[in-house]
Amino acid sequence: MVPYAVTNTGTKTLYYFACSDAVDKLVNGSWITAWSPICTLMLRPPTALAPGATATFTIEGIDFPNTAPRFDLVNIASKYRVRVGLFFEEPAWPKGTTRREVTATDEFTLTN
Repeated sequence: MVPYAVTNTGTKTLYYFACSDAVDKLVNGSWITAWSPICTLMLRPPTALAPGATATFTIEGIDFPNTAPRFDLVNIASKYRVRVGLFFEEPAWPKGTTRREVTATDEFTLTN
């Protein structure tokens, strides 16, 4: 499990969906996707983040065999970050998508 917090420092409410995050790994100076969820349906309502609000989320299932890309549990030592997609308005699934902001957490280091 990878816990992280998101703070809305803007002036408008942002919306977070459970499947809008991923884990990036720093490889040769570039960020690559190390893990992202597979979501066929948005089953949970979004979390609304009002201006100034902070919410804590947890990435689970990072070692599940049905994820792609799969998290490399052998060569784990590296720097990582969580990439989060936040929406500027509540998405109207499945009608279409809305404008999205992608932000990243501070990097962190994992060792073997």
